[in-house]
This record gives sequence, C-alpha cells and structure tokens, in this order.
Amino acid sequence: YVTDPEIIAEPGPWIDMDAGATANCAIKEEDGSAWCWGAQGYGILGDGSGSGSDVPVKVADDPGPFKSITVDDYHACAITTGNKVFCWGGGNLGKLGDGGAGPEDTPFPVAGGYDWIDVDVGNEHTCAIRNNNKAYCWGANNRGQLGNSGAGSSHDTPQAVTSTDDWIKIAAGEEFSCGIKSDNTLWCWGRDELGKLGNGPVTGVQNTPQEVVEAD
Repeated sequence: YVTDPEIIAEPGPWIDMDAGATANCAIKEEDGSAWCWGAQGYGILGDGSGSGSDVPVKVADDPGPFKSITVDDYHACAITTGNKVFCWGGGNLGKLGDGGAGPEDTPFPVAGGYDWIDVDVGNEHTCAIRNNNKAYCWGANNRGQLGNSGAGSSHDTPQAVTSTDDWIKIAAGEEFSCGIKSDNTLWCWGRDELGKLGNGPVTGVQNTPQEVVEAD
C-alpha cells in the first residue's frame, strides 16, 4: 500500500473521477475521454481487454466526450456532453440498464434514449435523473432500492421512482438510494437498516422515497 499521494501515471488534467471497490475511473479535460484502472472484474475498466491494469487505460469504443463518471463494485456509468448515459462492467440483475443481464466490457447506452443530468451507481443497481427532473433506477430491487413501489423483481431498463418530478441530485448505495429535490429536501428509500434512510425509527423495506428527518 501507499501512504502518501502519488501522481497518476497518465497525464491529465482531469475534470471528474470516482473510486470503486476494485477500480477507479476518471475523465480527461482535453477530450472528455474516460480512463479506468485497477482490477478488471466483469469488464469494469471498459477497455475490452479482459485484463486489469495498474495505470489508466482508455475506455474503448468511446461514445463521449464524457462530463461525469461514477463507479462502484463491478460497474461504471458516465454521462456524455450530449446528456446520454453509457454503462459498462458487470450486468447481473440488469444494473447496466441496457436491457440485458450480461457483462459488457465496453460502454453500452442505457435503454430509453433519454437525456440525463445525473447518474450514480450502487452495489447492484443504478439511479439517474432525466432532464425533466424525473428520477429513475434499474438493477436489483430486493430491498426496494429502485423506489418504484415494488420490491423483489429486478429490472434491466430504467424504472420511474414513485414521486414528483423535481429531483436535482441522486445517489445509489448498497441496497438503498437517496436524492435531493428542487426544494432542497432529502429523501431516501430501500433497505432501512441501522437507520441509514434517516427517516426515524423505521425498519424493513421502504420501496418509495421517505423524507429524511432531523433528530428531535
């Protein structure tokens, strides 16, 4: 391990990055290209090689330029400057949103052809916000983390979150999700364990957004 920061081998400058459990990804300022490094599990590096790398490798079949990127355990997603979302890596339970469940070692577009303003990947699901401020999630839904009023069935295409259409920021975690609305209220849904939904002394599954409350 390294105890002091080191400069990344591939020269920048960089405009966005994210760190996952086994790999990291970043976007170059010069041309909006995406680069990833680390373990290659399920194609998360996106370069089509099937091999891990200890230096950044360029994501193949680049549909960019990209402007933001997100990565978690075994999949990554990025938004292009044209506001399209592309995902790659492990696709089990439909978390790539491309209508399939297999891994993709290069970027594939999320189904629906929508324009998006935000995206975040969780452990086994993904959430994003369309340019009409409506939130969608896809992938695993065993704990209600898709927020579509159901729990149990996974989905390999975007599913609308049950709520009003005024989201501005979204985040996906491990079996739960959270988002901020245009009135700056904070909402979470999914697995309500150890208080992580922030909605008071409630436990179990919350399959629709619940507002985060302040402590008394």
